[in-house]
Amino acid sequence: MLIDPLKILRRIFPGVVLLLLTLGFAGCAGGPGQGGMDGGGVEQAQVLRGLRQDQEKRRQLSAWWRVGGHVEMKLKDDTRRYRMELVGKRDDFIRMIVFGPFKNVVMSLTMGEEWLQLVNSSDHAILEVAADSRGMEALTGMAFNPAWMQPALMGCVGDLGEGISIDGGVLSGVSGIGEKVWVDGVSGMLKSRSRQGVDGKNFFVDYVWPETSRSSGGQPLMPEQVDIRLDQDSKLVMYLKDWNFYSIRPDNFPDRERLPSFPTLYPEIGDGIAQ
Repeated sequence: MLIDPLKILRRIFPGVVLLLLTLGFAGCAGGPGQGGMDGGGVEQAQVLRGLRQDQEKRRQLSAWWRVGGHVEMKLKDDTRRYRMELVGKRDDFIRMIVFGPFKNVVMSLTMGEEWLQLVNSSDHAILEVAADSRGMEALTGMAFNPAWMQPALMGCVGDLGEGISIDGGVLSGVSGIGEKVWVDGVSGMLKSRSRQGVDGKNFFVDYVWPETSRSSGGQPLMPEQVDIRLDQDSKLVMYLKDWNFYSIRPDNFPDRERLPSFPTLYPEIGDGIAQ
């Protein structure tokens, strides 16, 4: 029996697959510049210095990483929650594993520099599309560059080189790639970020950090909640815990190349996309 990849796409969108948007590539970029003081007495130069030190720690994180948690998907009046695990290797790949009610794997998405590979266990098929905005839209119905997601997940930002200012204890600026960034002047941690995707659509990220003000063992604090807003009607809230980083690949780490022996399907980009 022939498998229709577009039929599979229609059935899984806008359900579980939308949560797979929470992935991507790229690492931390360079440090910010200097500045003055706001009306509340928070020194801009001090906030920038703290941000620079934090970003340097993130650049030095070990390449292999793993984090567990849950994701809430909110689409208009519909809210769904799933248990998930994220694993990856910096500048190589990320895999998101979605679990069913009995801890069985129901879906996984492997994201590389060139391809997005979605394994749909219920249909015994692998869907493969290009790892770009059009490929992400064909797979999930949302058009944005998947490479944005790992910096968002890891709390990495680029050099703040334009429009740096501080107001009400919150520092803001624009990075060299055009991303707007807001930083808490007291904690020195990222509050929010935004950038513009295809067709002028905005991509927003908000953060919740652990209450403790100090990281352990020189490792930077990692976010415990990441809220991603893609438009007014959709929102992904990731609750993350037990971040782990490894200098070498752990023995029990998922193999990037090892996927189920399901047939691989290549849906035509632009057809069957949910509107």
